[in-house]
Amino acid sequence: KLLSSLNEVTGVPGFSVAVVYKGKLVASVATGFSDIKNELPAKPNTTFRLASVSKVIGATMLAELVNNDQLNPDVSIGQYYPELNKKYHSITVRQLLSHTSGMPHYQIKDYDIYDSHFDTAVEAVNTLKDRDLLSRPGTKYLYSTHGYTLAGALYEKITKQPLTVSVENFITRWSGNETPAIENINDLHERSSRLYELSKMGGSEIAFGEKSYSVFGAGLYASASDLA
Repeated sequence: KLLSSLNEVTGVPGFSVAVVYKGKLVASVATGFSDIKNELPAKPNTTFRLASVSKVIGATMLAELVNNDQLNPDVSIGQYYPELNKKYHSITVRQLLSHTSGMPHYQIKDYDIYDSHFDTAVEAVNTLKDRDLLSRPGTKYLYSTHGYTLAGALYEKITKQPLTVSVENFITRWSGNETPAIENINDLHERSSRLYELSKMGGSEIAFGEKSYSVFGAGLYASASDLA
């Protein structure tokens, strides 16, 4: 009843909610539509683009490296990634993940990053375009997806594996579920919700732009139950 009322009040086409208690799924419900045009209802196993919720997975994967003594969160990332632009060397992974690195969020110069596909996070570092820091690392909170782009590249440097391999291995190890996984806009999951933007007229379908420029920052998809 609550979710159905939210469909009406907000105009959001579909909702999916899951509750996990002590490691077990105890509730999973969906309302509305995953595809308005074809009148396909949202279901508990419908998958959705996670967008910035991807950061939860990226941060957890890096935390695992800390637990395994592969990464010190308070050591300058230049020690792990020496070929990185020196203006970023003094940043720590703790600062990247807590949005205190000084890295900016999206800027006008980012108009072209949504049209290119990147196979690795190290390759995607090119989208940083040597942008300047907006503040000295550790001094201010500035939300930044680009900080997570850099964090993903750091993960690849430490593990010597692309995120296309590491994300799947991590999820298999910890839950055994199919998702969260890296979104491929050219081969969307068969249960994937269409993508909508919201206006006063309700949800209007829009095209899937690339998010491969920042797998850890925006590039994952999942069902609600798998994510929970």
